[in-house]
Amino acid sequence: SHLSVNVRVMQAAAAPSGDLTVDETGDLVWPTATIFCKYLCSCSELVRGRKVLDLGAGTGLVGMVAAQLGSEVTLTDVDRVLPLLVSNVAGAVARSCSDSGAAMTVLPLF
Repeated sequence: SHLSVNVRVMQAAAAPSGDLTVDETGDLVWPTATIFCKYLCSCSELVRGRKVLDLGAGTGLVGMVAAQLGSEVTLTDVDRVLPLLVSNVAGAVARSCSDSGAAMTVLPLF
């Protein structure tokens, strides 16, 4: 069955550091993430009631949607990205995931 979740994506534009040794890919929501979230909502049976591991979760959007669809989600990323990921997950739990019974854990990737 088709389920939907309400997700509000806010992204503040930040100037790139200019340091080519710093990987900033985990700091933004990629267009493919929103497309994949729509797919999950249309095929929620793929994740509902299952354990989901989101490797390199970045902002956490996909994992948070999976959790709202009824998954027990573990979101992971590198240490540099973890503060943003933890903040986003905490905000999602405070706003809406707590009503859905979503279960989310954030862990370091390595």
